[in-house]
Amino acid sequence: MMVNKTTWSILGIFLILPFVMLTSGVSWKSQQIFMLMASSIIVAVSLKNVWLRSFVVYLFGWTIYLFLRSLINPDIPFDVTPQKGMSILLFVLAGVIIVKFVSMSKLEDEKFYHVIRIAVVLQIIISVSQYLGFYPWDWALSFFMVTGQSTADIGPFIGTLGNRDILGCFIGISLPLFLSWKEVKPYQNNLIKALIATVFIVLLFSPSPGTVAALIGVGVYYLNKNWKYALIAIIAALSYLIVYTLNTYYIDIISAPSQFHNLINSGYVDPQSANDGRLWKWMMAFSQIIKSPETLIFGSGPGAFWGRKYPLHNEYIQCWFELGLVGLVLMLGYVISTLKYLYKSKNMILLSSFAITCIDAGANYTMHIATTAFLVCIIAGLIERNKLTEDK
Repeated sequence: MMVNKTTWSILGIFLILPFVMLTSGVSWKSQQIFMLMASSIIVAVSLKNVWLRSFVVYLFGWTIYLFLRSLINPDIPFDVTPQKGMSILLFVLAGVIIVKFVSMSKLEDEKFYHVIRIAVVLQIIISVSQYLGFYPWDWALSFFMVTGQSTADIGPFIGTLGNRDILGCFIGISLPLFLSWKEVKPYQNNLIKALIATVFIVLLFSPSPGTVAALIGVGVYYLNKNWKYALIAIIAALSYLIVYTLNTYYIDIISAPSQFHNLINSGYVDPQSANDGRLWKWMMAFSQIIKSPETLIFGSGPGAFWGRKYPLHNEYIQCWFELGLVGLVLMLGYVISTLKYLYKSKNMILLSSFAITCIDAGANYTMHIATTAFLVCIIAGLIERNKLTEDK
């Protein structure tokens, strides 16, 4: 008699229970740990997408290993603690729940798009206001508490998202949703065109990897609609990439060859380098990835410290560093299979939006910020729902 996945997951949870009961004092309280682990594995096996399901199960296994290691060697101060593993698992679990919720929702795609558009317009209004010297969010909060005036020290447009990289990513992912927006009345479409122009202007004045990714995404969106528009968008993206890279990362590029030479010859990158740009971050992480077969294949562990407190500004290298080739393959498997599905289904809105996310993730920390991660999970949920609808 075949035992279904739910039965196996419940059986696995009860097999883990004795170990969880013994971890009192290791991290938090054992009952809280058990509930988090139990929910993560149950949600994981309920996912239809085999890549997402495998990724969560693999992360779950890493977390179990961290607890058992601390249990067996309670006096050894490990760098990657059970708390770190559980924090990463909890963040991923929250994202999976969002994906699951959206994939089961009966709300039309266009309604989700409207909500995202409203959120982006609000960020644009706040950003432009900041550029003009007025901080609406601080003004609103001043009625309830004492606040200090914010300063846009990273760039003229940041909204409430912290810096221009995150704002650029947030607007960039949503750009195809604006391009696809059509209404019945002519004056409404004229307003939409003006709004799209405003979105482009704010995006271009928020120079970031998200801006480059968005321009490429526009090319993807028009791929089957208007090849001239697609070509113009790709040329604009490449031009913007060259100007943005030279202007922002000139010193980083100049110092990269010597750092790369040291990495190749000695496997070492100076952790105290005065230049800690993106290329240095990636080489620093790679030097730790290749230090042993174990870290290469399985990674250093969820939440591992790579040398700085902030993320690596590259989700693929971050995944490789923390979860090894196993985690990276599962991540890339999901990305590639999803892009292939969207291209075959000719859903250019979700394809271009998802492509922007994947490109931006190559030079940003899209999935480490709740705002952008939440938006990506909604897009992923809509994609999964479309798959489920076609399978019926």
